[in-house]
This record gives sequence, structure tokens and C-alpha cells, in this order.
Amino acid sequence: MCAPGDERCAQGYAAGSQHGVEPPAIDAVPLPPLARDTVSRGFFITIEGVVDYATASHAMTSALHGRVVAEGGRTVIVDSVVVSAASGGRLALAVNFTGDARGTLRFLGTPHYDAGLGEVTIPDLDYDLTTDNDLVNAFAWLKSDELREMFRQKARLPIEPIRDQGKELVLKGHNRSIKDQVTLTGTVDSVAVLALFVRQRGLLVRASADGDARVGVKPKAKPVVSAKR
Repeated sequence: MCAPGDERCAQGYAAGSQHGVEPPAIDAVPLPPLARDTVSRGFFITIEGVVDYATASHAMTSALHGRVVAEGGRTVIVDSVVVSAASGGRLALAVNFTGDARGTLRFLGTPHYDAGLGEVTIPDLDYDLTTDNDLVNAFAWLKSDELREMFRQKARLPIEPIRDQGKELVLKGHNRSIKDQVTLTGTVDSVAVLALFVRQRGLLVRASADGDARVGVKPKAKPVVSAKR
């Protein structure tokens, strides 16, 4: 090896060249083609909202009030529905009846989000067999497949208000000014429900919001310098 600046090495290379010994050739490797850089301004945010049980009960009652179920020449009419949390991630529906039988039946089921309907359904809703219900004991005919199927079909919760609320919050956070020079602007393309969780305060809805955001920066105004007289 030759140290940098060693004149003897330089003379040796020169002498070798004079005697027909050429320095080794170095193959030139071509550089890969340049690719255009990509810049993404999109965002993906997880949001949560809660459908409280008073709101859920009102929605269920509105959908089921006045529904008539006939069995063996006898009929019952749905009066109201009270929704609450139950164990195992389930919802409990206490259904009040009038007609040939008066009282309350309790149903249990696991909430499920139906993306096609845009609603929360309870496809496995069934009678609460652990409860010693005097109404069921006195009127065994009430425990019919027709009654259970009606509740499975009609006991639904709309999610649109929660999605709209989440979208509004995201838009509010992405359309604002930061001090005087920086401005955020954004749009929300979609809000999709990811999961449902039964909590004591209500049904928690977890969703994702995706869209586009931009940051605008205004240049600072130059100070006005008055001419000296």
C-alpha cells in the first residue's frame, strides 16, 4: 500500500506504465433509473362514539311499539323496550307486553354491525333462560319462535348518527388555524365501523375515518420601513 503523497509510489506507477503495464480496468456499473418520489397527504384515524342505553331503548321502542304477535288464538302487543348491558359482551332487552298477557320478557344477544344495512343487529337474540320469569311460566305460549324471530328482525340500532358525529369531529380537527401563519384543511372520504363493545354506559362504536389533509403556511409580512427624512 502507498501512503498518500508518497512520490516513490507515483514514480513506480509511472515506470510500470512506461514498460507496458497498464493499471487494472474498473467496470462502470450503471446507476438504476430514477423513480419519481411519492408524497401522501392522506390520513387514517380511529374514532369512538357511544350509543347510550336511553337512546338505544328509544330506538328499539320506536321500531317495535305496537307490534302484534298472535299464537294459538291469543295475542300480545309490544309496548316498550329497555336496553341494558349484560355479561359476556351481550345486550339485554326487557320487553314490556300488553294484550292477553301483560308483563316483561327478557332477551339476550350479542350486537353485530351489519355493513349492508348500516345498523346494529342482534342475530342471536334469544329468551333469557336463566331468569325465572313469571310471565313465561304463566303463559308458556309466549315463548314462541315467531316472537323471537320478530325481535331478531326488528331489534336494530342505526349507526348513522354516530358516524356523522365522528366525521364532524374529524373535520373540525382538520379545518382550523394554528396561530396566524399555519392553516389546516381536510376532507373525510369515509367512516367505517370496525368493532362494537358493550359497556356499562352504553354501546361503544369504534370506527375508522380516512381522508385528505393539507397544511398551508402564509409567509410573514415584511415590516414596513419608513424612509428617513
